[in-house]
Amino acid sequence: MSSFDTFTPMPVKPRCVTYVCHTPGLIATTTFTAMDSFLDTTITTPRDGKTFTLFKFYSPGRREPLADILPAIKLPTDCILM
Repeated sequence: MSSFDTFTPMPVKPRCVTYVCHTPGLIATTTFTAMDSFLDTTITTPRDGKTFTLFKFYSPGRREPLADILPAIKLPTDCILM
């Protein structure tokens, strides 16, 4: 997908991915990964410079991995959990 940047927790066989549309001035960076299923992408908007964090967790039928990782993450005020 050439008009999108892709962010994954690992380069081979990731279980989750975040796609961010190319937007002039928009800054997106991976700030946390764990195993093949947890991804944290911080996005700063170009217009007002506001930052928010998108957390993506893939753990179907397995609540233990997510339950183990959540206490280790400091959730920012402006974030989206998926």
